Amino acid sequence: MSLYGLKIANACVWLVALTLVACGEGPGSAVDAETALGQRVQERWQALLRRDYDAAYENYVSPTYRAVFTQQHFYRGYGEQLRRDRVEVARIDFTDETESAAKVLVNIYFTTEIAGELQQLSGEGKEYWAKLDGQWYLVPKSSGGL
Repeated sequence: MSLYGLKIANACVWLVALTLVACGEGPGSAVDAETALGQRVQERWQALLRRDYDAAYENYVSPTYRAVFTQQHFYRGYGEQLRRDRVEVARIDFTDETESAAKVLVNIYFTTEIAGELQQLSGEGKEYWAKLDGQWYLVPKSSGGL
């Protein structure tokens, strides 16, 4: 291939790369947003599994919620009558085109006592997350917003 042909091929590679970025297939795309949010969801649930409710409240709950609701209010949503064993992110659905709000479905596996016997159960949870100042935060249901 001639030098001219190499320059044309190089220009085509750059054009394709720029097109992919502009179309959302490169850095900053929905895949990246989904990965970042999925990681935040997992980190929050790891804190909850460790029963580190302070970390879950301070680091993952939206600032607006924290301005209105105390840690005690937040703690009440995580009763000790069951032991959360593990959580998996099942699905992330962005609710707007800017990828700044999302509904996250999680599969929760837990152990609880029923009729005097320990039972291992699972269920699906629905969470709402919002991106504020570049960071993802949980928007608890009782907050009515961000």
